[in-house]
Amino acid sequence: MLARDRGIRPTPIRLPEAFDGELERYEGMLISLAQAMTVTGNDGLADLGQIKLASADDRGRAGRLYHSHHLAVPGSPEAGRIQGQNVRRFLVLDDGRGSNPDPLPFLGEPDKNTTLRVGDGVENIVGVLDFGEITAHASSAQRLDYRIQPTQSPTMVLRNHRPAPPPTNARALRIVNANVNDFFTTLGDGPCSGACETSPRSRCRGAGNETEFQRQRTKLEAALSPLNADIMGFQGVENNGFDDTGAIAGLTRLLGEDYTVVRIKDGRIGCDVTSLGLIHRNTVQPIAKAHVLPGEPVVETAGDTGPTALAQVFEQVATGERFTVVVAHLPPPHPPDPNTGKGLAYADDRPAEAARQLVRWLEALGAALGPARVIIGNFNAYAREAPLQVLEETGYVNPLKPAPGDYRAPAYNQVEAGLAGMRDHALVSRNVLPATNASIWHINADEPPVMDYCLRSGETTWFFDTPFRAFEHDPVVVDITLKGGHAGD
Repeated sequence: MLARDRGIRPTPIRLPEAFDGELERYEGMLISLAQAMTVTGNDGLADLGQIKLASADDRGRAGRLYHSHHLAVPGSPEAGRIQGQNVRRFLVLDDGRGSNPDPLPFLGEPDKNTTLRVGDGVENIVGVLDFGEITAHASSAQRLDYRIQPTQSPTMVLRNHRPAPPPTNARALRIVNANVNDFFTTLGDGPCSGACETSPRSRCRGAGNETEFQRQRTKLEAALSPLNADIMGFQGVENNGFDDTGAIAGLTRLLGEDYTVVRIKDGRIGCDVTSLGLIHRNTVQPIAKAHVLPGEPVVETAGDTGPTALAQVFEQVATGERFTVVVAHLPPPHPPDPNTGKGLAYADDRPAEAARQLVRWLEALGAALGPARVIIGNFNAYAREAPLQVLEETGYVNPLKPAPGDYRAPAYNQVEAGLAGMRDHALVSRNVLPATNASIWHINADEPPVMDYCLRSGETTWFFDTPFRAFEHDPVVVDITLKGGHAGD
């Protein structure tokens, strides 16, 4: 006599895998995860209906995944260990509906005040394991991995709550870096062109139409105003000049009449279609003209551009103390070239040489900048990659650099492919370090990209007039206290 069929029971499994590929034995099976998982990426929600998950590490420490070069020197045994462990901790939760699901899974109903953020938890995961696409981006190095298609609704545990702005100190000057990821005042089909391009691009970046532009402005104002910065540095703004019609002036108007653009004589910085800029409140005054590093090529490659930077000496009105803020942008690495056999060393050389070029420029300016300096910007490098090492070797200090072995909660301001880290940084001269307090306002990197200003097919309800997902990276905040809390000589 046959027993009555009680249904298929899921096979319990635990992560991390003992070795990469251990999950293959469970492919096509109904499984359950005998543990809670952490959301480590939510960028695949709109394209594929997926969220990226991470198990606890080999020591039982729960949390998100970090890029190995943020925590360890590239090529070191420790970097290899972190990278290998990341692979074994990783799993994708897939809603099983293919591309562009509508409505979006896992987020619940649109809510102005909360959402599923990176760092939140997921429990009670039961489903069928398969192997398939985990990114819709053709340029991504890893496009396939193991996915679990849930057969019951998992439990979302919202524990990474949206933070308030970093508190201000009345005695401190606040310097903020904001990589705003394509704020363009030329919309849609353009024409757009960098300062050195001979023909315009067919498609501008940023907002594609007036509706998106107004939504972008709303979010930027909500994100930047509460920071109460004395000085702000920007990257990712359209390179269309510093007069009243330019993008940098448009950003300034969002923040009110207290802010002024640091203008330059030539009107544009560098050759790229995007540029950088500085603005300041009336709590500080610029001293003399700004200095510009124009972005000359660092290697002999067609179309190659070098570092761009803008340096301005300021005087604090309340104390008369002077200091310099440098906002910089370094070019990204070249991809390894299989045709020439040039590999990772070649790929890393471009940003490292760009950092050396930036250092030589700062050294040449010398006394004109004074000894108290803060460098902010997009360095296109993680904390332990070569460009940051170049700057640290010449006397600058990264106050947000993770300490060796700090794997519990190191600083981060971006999440890419499920890995947290920083490529926007703030460095200070050693005499400023004792008077420095650095922080990050986590309003962007942990948020689902669907919360941004863009209009998407099938959904119009995820936009809210809040600071969250105003742009891609979190703003980096540096508070320094000058005399009456002296920054040093």
